[in-house]
Parts: sequence; structure tokens; C-alpha cells
Amino acid sequence: MTNRRALLVGLGIWTLGTSAGCARHHVRDEPRASKRKDGAMSQTEELKRAAARFYETVNAAMRTGNLARLDEVLAPTAVDHNPTPGQTPGRDGIKKAFAEFHAAFPDMQMSVEDMLAEGDKVACRIVSRMTHRGDFQGIRATGKPVTLTGIDILRIVNGTVVERWGEFDNLGFLQQLGAMPR
Repeated sequence: MTNRRALLVGLGIWTLGTSAGCARHHVRDEPRASKRKDGAMSQTEELKRAAARFYETVNAAMRTGNLARLDEVLAPTAVDHNPTPGQTPGRDGIKKAFAEFHAAFPDMQMSVEDMLAEGDKVACRIVSRMTHRGDFQGIRATGKPVTLTGIDILRIVNGTVVERWGEFDNLGFLQQLGAMPR
């Protein structure tokens, strides 16, 4: 089993036992900089910092509604391998998906609970907390507070996200909104 595969398999198994998460509403402590002998940060730490910056920027963009800020952390040709229904490709499609989410959940805050890096990828366990204040994919606003948990894998080049894979508990999310039976 390759190191990358072992990392991802281990992450998947580990998260099954820790689904409760923490009650943080921000990106968890910034990754510690482990410096090499020459004083430079390791590539792994640089990747983790870039991933933390991505989520901080997403939170700021969602808080203010200024989704143009995502241009700072997403490559123009960024690929979302798990797009929302009808999402167009590239950074503009990702920004449009965030805009639709912002309209329904304007107080969304993503928290990174765990972060692992290898090669040019960072795996993050995410907890998003929000209130359903607007219609979302045909579901009328409920006013309910909801939590969405999942795993993002980001491929980062030169400090920007060029690819994203995400797996989230969509069934649990829809159950909290009352759109699916429990």
C-alpha cells in the first residue's frame, strides 16, 4: 500500500470514530512551522498554511458575501471533482456554488478539525455550522441551525487550490433540514 493510500485509508477509518467533532467556529490553530536546518518551512507545512488560508478566505468571503476574495486562493482553472448539481467548471463555477450556499446559509463558518498533508495534497476534516435562512436547492428556509461534516482533499500549487475533492454527509445535512426522514 502506498503512503498516500495508507494516509487516506487511515483518515477514513479514523474519522468514523470521531464524527462528533469539536465546537470550534474557526480554522483550528495555524499549523506549526517546522523549520529545516536552513530556516525554511517544510513543503508539508507550506501546504498546510495554504490550506488554512483557503478556509480562512472562504469564511471571510461567506461572512461578508464578497466572493471575489476567493480569487486569491483558487486558481482560475481550479477543478472541483465533486461539484454541486449544475455547477459550471473552473473558479467561476466554484464561486457561483458558494454564492448559492451563501444565499441560503449566510452565517456559515467552516472549521478545520484535522489536517494531513503529503506530496501536493492536503486532506482536511471539515465541520461547517450554519443557519438555514434562505431557500436551498428547492428546500424552503427553515431557520434551523445545521451542521455539515466532511472531508476535503485539496491539491495546492504555488499557494492556490488547483483541484478539490470533497465528500460530505449530505444525507445527515438533508435530515437536519427536514428534507429527508431520519
